[in-house]
Amino acid sequence: MRLLLDRFGQSGYMLFFGGVVPAQAFEEMRLAYLNGLYISCVVVCQIIVEHILAGFFEMANRTDLEGAGFQKLTEAGLADGYISQEEFAGLDHLRRLRNPYTHSKPIMHHTCFIRRAAETGNPPAQLFKQDAETALTVVSRLLSRYPFSLSNEAVSDEQQDA
Repeated sequence: MRLLLDRFGQSGYMLFFGGVVPAQAFEEMRLAYLNGLYISCVVVCQIIVEHILAGFFEMANRTDLEGAGFQKLTEAGLADGYISQEEFAGLDHLRRLRNPYTHSKPIMHHTCFIRRAAETGNPPAQLFKQDAETALTVVSRLLSRYPFSLSNEAVSDEQQDA
């Protein structure tokens, strides 16, 4: 609970472009983490960002990105200035964390979760929780700033430059 309060707090409002899916996914992300459903938390974190970015691009009439996946949306988000290079790196890390959970690979493939557990010496349960906390951190950083948040602390680039 403390991690969620530290990352998302109780103040401010978040915009969930892309319809009801990212808003519901946000609630499910929090519940998944609280209930120890760490793999689900990682996957849902990506759902939130993917739907929000798709919503921004839909509003901008970027028909070339209709149906685009997470990687293409984050690359376009970086190119169009929605996300910074640092945020892009975090989102790409989130994508790479999520991939072994959603795409089965041979046991010693370089992206296989079991190989990662063996190489790090960490038990899977510890890695699941660590991955969820990393995903929460990435999403919270993005959702804590304009245009993703309407909190009093969030400022736009124009306000920052003034």
